Amino acid sequence: MEENRPLRVVIAEDHVILRDGMVELLTGRGCEVVATTGTPEGLHDAVRAHRPDVVIVDIRMPPSFTDEGIRAAERLRADHPDLGVLVFSQHAEPAWATRLLATGAHGAGYLLKERVAAVSQFVDALHRVAAGGTALDPEIVDKMMRGGRRRLDRLTGRERQVLELMAQGYSNKSIAARLVVTERAVEKHAAAIFGKFELPSTDTDNRRVKAVVTYLTEVGA
Repeated sequence: MEENRPLRVVIAEDHVILRDGMVELLTGRGCEVVATTGTPEGLHDAVRAHRPDVVIVDIRMPPSFTDEGIRAAERLRADHPDLGVLVFSQHAEPAWATRLLATGAHGAGYLLKERVAAVSQFVDALHRVAAGGTALDPEIVDKMMRGGRRRLDRLTGRERQVLELMAQGYSNKSIAARLVVTERAVEKHAAAIFGKFELPSTDTDNRRVKAVVTYLTEVGA
């Protein structure tokens, strides 16, 4: 994204009142909502026409109200790898989050509607996803982690906390502040996680992303 310009957003939400409310809230926070739609087809058309920085997608959309939104998100991530995709749903389904992250954790988010406590929290997550980061609701991460005990058994309690916050998209500095430890301590915990997940150090691989993605995809397998 260019600096000093509004975040360009497309909203795919079939509930008209909620959709209009998001437009008003995001516009009031300096974002530019370039298009809204209530269907997966409309979402793909809007992305092609407007080239947004990020899209907000509900999961259950017409015609069957099952997983149309997550299928649309998967297709967008394949066709537009630089596009941020934030799933915003009332359903906490780890399998859907795993599908969203299957091609990587960069530029992806999954937040629960009823757990977003403040507009600023939501907008911050939207900017993070648009910039290539990750934003996962803690409830989603917790369900994934409870489903993957074999991997978690390798980690200490503190390493589990660090991994959970990493999966939510927090930086080492932010994790240190939340856990009230030094940033160096977080780096040591992250290194231990990489080692226990058998992620070798290379010049090209982002082990932080691999640690989150490898873990979450294994849980959903």
